[in-house]
Amino acid sequence: MTKEKTMKNLFLKITPALVVATLLGACGGATSPSDADRTAAVQSSIPTPTAPVAEVEYASADFGTQFKDLRSMSAVNVVLGQITAEEDGPSAPQGDGEHSTEELRRTITVTVSKNLAGKKDLKKFQVVTPGWIIRDGKKIPFTYEGWPWLQVGDRVLLAVDDPAEPGEYGFMSAAGIQIFRDSKIEATPGNTSPLSKTLVGLTEAAVVRAFAGVELTD
Repeated sequence: MTKEKTMKNLFLKITPALVVATLLGACGGATSPSDADRTAAVQSSIPTPTAPVAEVEYASADFGTQFKDLRSMSAVNVVLGQITAEEDGPSAPQGDGEHSTEELRRTITVTVSKNLAGKKDLKKFQVVTPGWIIRDGKKIPFTYEGWPWLQVGDRVLLAVDDPAEPGEYGFMSAAGIQIFRDSKIEATPGNTSPLSKTLVGLTEAAVVRAFAGVELTD
């Protein structure tokens, strides 16, 4: 399978105007102070909403690997696991002057319970995800259309590419981010992937059986 952009790289390559135009209608470039100082200031001054998050804003997403089937998904690392930690990630300032705003990415930690494809010794890893828009002194959660908002305690089926940097894996598309609710994969609003539709309603045991039957040879 052709190597695709990972979540980590997508954050670097998507222009700020895309996210801002979609969410806030703002435009422009980043200004000083340093990213580290800005991140520390935002993290310390704005409280994080308590879970569960009730309202999430969505930015359009027409990028990533559109897995056709389990075989194509199995070309990367596929795991069953649980979100066991989350923290504010790097600051991503957007806009300028009166239209300026702040974004904070989120870094989530995934503890693996079952390796389904790819690396067989993957036990725990981190992923940088969409996070917060800072607006009127509040953190407004946002993610990409069709991508669920992940929180500590969520049981998940994830497909992640190898890390762009040591320890930081990357999501590849909406089909590779599935949440279990009441022991079954839950449909995510806006996720139109045909593969996702076939996964909805499967239990973890059914997912394991499905991947065990995948033929990887050409």
